[in-house]
Amino acid sequence: MTDLDEDLIIDKVWEFGTKNILDDNQYTIDKKNLRSLRKKAADLGLTRIEIPKNQGGLGFDFKTRSKIFGILSTFDFGFSMSIVNTHSAALRLSQSASPQIIDYFFPKIHEGGESACTAMSEKEFGSDFFSIETTAVKHKNDWRINGQKEWIVNARHAKLAIVFVQTKSAGDKSGIAGFAVDLNDENAKRFEINSSYSQNSMGTGGFVLKNYVAKSDDMILPPGVAYKAILNEINLARVYVGSMCCHMLQHLLEITKDYGNKRMSFGKKLFTHQSWRFAIADAEVDLTAAKLMVEEAEKQVAEQKDSQLSAAKAKIFATNVCQKHFPILLHKMGAAGFHNKYPFSQYIPAVQMASLMDGSTEMLLERISKRS
Repeated sequence: MTDLDEDLIIDKVWEFGTKNILDDNQYTIDKKNLRSLRKKAADLGLTRIEIPKNQGGLGFDFKTRSKIFGILSTFDFGFSMSIVNTHSAALRLSQSASPQIIDYFFPKIHEGGESACTAMSEKEFGSDFFSIETTAVKHKNDWRINGQKEWIVNARHAKLAIVFVQTKSAGDKSGIAGFAVDLNDENAKRFEINSSYSQNSMGTGGFVLKNYVAKSDDMILPPGVAYKAILNEINLARVYVGSMCCHMLQHLLEITKDYGNKRMSFGKKLFTHQSWRFAIADAEVDLTAAKLMVEEAEKQVAEQKDSQLSAAKAKIFATNVCQKHFPILLHKMGAAGFHNKYPFSQYIPAVQMASLMDGSTEMLLERISKRS
């Protein structure tokens, strides 16, 4: 799908979510139809949003990506994270990979519904990314990669993984490199990480690489470049996670206000009770502030300014207000809020995951305190 303007693709994302997730699945995605949904999302162009038009993409900017996946998260946070991570990996290929690698992976992602992931975290190392133990050792004209990645979005089914490795001594930032890895290779073994929440639609898992042979061209981010590149991508992820939180809170407010205008309590509509309205107003104030912080971070990204602080602040505030207001709004709904036609039971654990993604709140507060 090409030649879409922003308003049209936004409308189509709402339509996609309503038709393929909400109506059919009541805010849950059946594991069996994930491949089909990924294919439909790819057909809509959601894996190509920021990829330039001369590479077959839609050519939109980051702000559009942030908005699109914010909308998609209102239908299923995990699925939105899955598709945005596929998009991010494809975008990285478009920026850094050889034409041969692009020609190999792009049709599988954009036409075949295959997923992709960016693999940094390991069993013992998450936010302290520079300490990774997965290694790449030069062997004649190739590289041998060994190690294990865990807590990776899409890892359980991804075809492509952009794997970050250490090519020098442990802890040496200058030795970190990024390779395009085919997880269907016989020397790659995937595994799942499951829970009762969004991990399934998010595709959370990991993989083990044992003597995986990577060609020289598979190194798409060489040492000296990779570390800085991935830090920038983490900043972008913090912004769109903040956008997802804002969209989820907006959606719950709409649901709760609609319910309050219909539900009768002691002969009056819930909305006529002052204490009930005050909780809604408090959430709306915080949502307005969170949106402004996300928009400021998006603006800095668009202007190619240093967005490290604005991205961290936006993610912290957006996740904090959602952690505060989601349970409150659930209580304003009463027992009805637990009905599976409402997404409260999905959103509440989702925002807990969001607060840990791409740097925990505590880690980001530490960073802000040192730079403010």
